[in-house]
Amino acid sequence: MLRTVPHQANLSALGIDVFESRHAREFAMQMGEWDFDKLCMVRQGRGKVVSEDGSRPLQADDILYITAGTPHQFVDEHSDPLTLVLVCFYGDTEEVRSPHGDARNLFKSRFVEGQPFSLKLTHRRSEILSILQGMVLERLSDRLGSEISISGQFSQLLVLLARSVEEVKIRLLTTSRATAFAKTLDYIEDRFTDPIQIKDLAIMAGLSYRRYTDKFKTEKGLTVNDYLTKMRLGLAKKRLKETDNIMLVAMDSGFGDLSHFYRVFKKHVGMTPRQFVHLPQNHEASSPNKTQTENQY
Repeated sequence: MLRTVPHQANLSALGIDVFESRHAREFAMQMGEWDFDKLCMVRQGRGKVVSEDGSRPLQADDILYITAGTPHQFVDEHSDPLTLVLVCFYGDTEEVRSPHGDARNLFKSRFVEGQPFSLKLTHRRSEILSILQGMVLERLSDRLGSEISISGQFSQLLVLLARSVEEVKIRLLTTSRATAFAKTLDYIEDRFTDPIQIKDLAIMAGLSYRRYTDKFKTEKGLTVNDYLTKMRLGLAKKRLKETDNIMLVAMDSGFGDLSHFYRVFKKHVGMTPRQFVHLPQNHEASSPNKTQTENQY
């Protein structure tokens, strides 16, 4: 069944629930926080997870860890809605002592909260998917000993994920820094409309913050922020030739804030987005409705 609203988790006596959530195009989720941790695996589709510190893109084979009390919401790509496998579980506190505490501590020591990890990076992908599928089937079957089986599989899942992350880190460390730096450029090309932190790029490249920014300026002739601005403005100008919806263009191009978009656009292009839309060549290409255009802002 395709869901239009989030599934209501029902944690068992052992403090775990697992289910698959297939989203309809109309799926909508409000920003909220929960009293349990979530391990979310993207089976298919595209979207993003939005939290107080920004948004992270999601695609098939991504796994995301969200701790209890962290405000967040999932937002689907309308043309390709998400299908998620979610494992909801209580953490180890004085009030709740779970039987998978050691595995969870190992997992938390390796896995970065809020940062999607792609199973495409690890040879353990099929094994991890098999465990998740087994957990879902056990929950649906509700057979004798299902909760015990799910708990055991969950501990195994956490260990495998911890090992996968550790192995990927080691592999990245042994990769030449030139290759690692090139990968950050590919990352920027793929995700320049999303929030990008320079410190994250430096970590990916295996360099200090200062060395990364110096190398970037040498390689590209621009600072990281100026380079991102150039790419976002390039996309914005293309989109403005297709539509006069300036708010939509600002969002699609990664600016987020409309007033910020206006300031940056005017500074670098020499005119406002509205003026750019009304350039004769752009007007001919997009042929916007004049009355609609004038009434937008």
